Order: sequence, then structure tokens, then C-alpha cells
Amino acid sequence: MSKSIQRELTIPNRSEELFNARKFVKGFIDDSPAIDKTNGNRLTLAIDEALANIVEHAESMIQNSDIEISLQLMADDKQFEAVIRDTAVRFDPTNMADVNLEQHLRSGKNGGLGVFLMRQIMDKVSYTYEEGSVNELRLVKFL
Repeated sequence: MSKSIQRELTIPNRSEELFNARKFVKGFIDDSPAIDKTNGNRLTLAIDEALANIVEHAESMIQNSDIEISLQLMADDKQFEAVIRDTAVRFDPTNMADVNLEQHLRSGKNGGLGVFLMRQIMDKVSYTYEEGSVNELRLVKFL
């Protein structure tokens, strides 16, 4: 029988909260016996990129400080799953074109690789939107 663990964190949409979210994810991964250190670091990076994108895009698009981000983590011996929900402006990262990494690096850009990293690290990246209210990003990694 596989041991399943689940935890949830809600943070306000502020960049200074990303540290707390990283710490939360790292603690969860440390408590997940099926996730090794290498995968754990990659998973933490993918989630951090997703959260940072939400914070960055929500702050630049609207001046509403009431937005909260919910992060739900689940893991067993077969898979790790992160579900991230927010009430910011609709933004579907799965519709973004793939990045040509060589061209991106040559251009000298500092950012813009968050979605690329999520796709490289995770086995499934899916997005849904509930009209007028909730963005949901689901990240799955098979262990």
C-alpha cells in the first residue's frame, strides 16, 4: 500500500511570499519518501517558476492586492502533483509557444523561461479557467 501525503498553503499575491512558498514545497518534498533529492530540486524549481509567473503577471496587470494563491501538493509512490489556483487575470501558460533556447540565450533576455522549465521538468502541465474567477494550473510528475 502506498503512503499518500497532501498539504495546502494559501499566500497573498506578493513577491515577498515566494520564499515562504519555496520553504513549504521543500518541506513537503523532504517528507515525501518517493521523491529523491534531484527530482525534489527540479519540482521545487517548477513550482517556484509557476508561482513567480502568477505574482509577476498579476501585479503588472491589476492593482488588486486581495488576490490569493492556493497551492495544493499531493504525492504517493507513483506521482507528485501540484495544483495552483489564483483569482488573477486569466493567463494560460499552456498556450505559449515553445522557446527556442539557443535563440533565447543569444538574444540576451533575462527572463521568460518559466513555462519552458515547467514543461521540461513536469510530465503533465494543464490549465483550466472557471469563467470570471479561478485560474488552475496542474503540474504532474510521475515518479
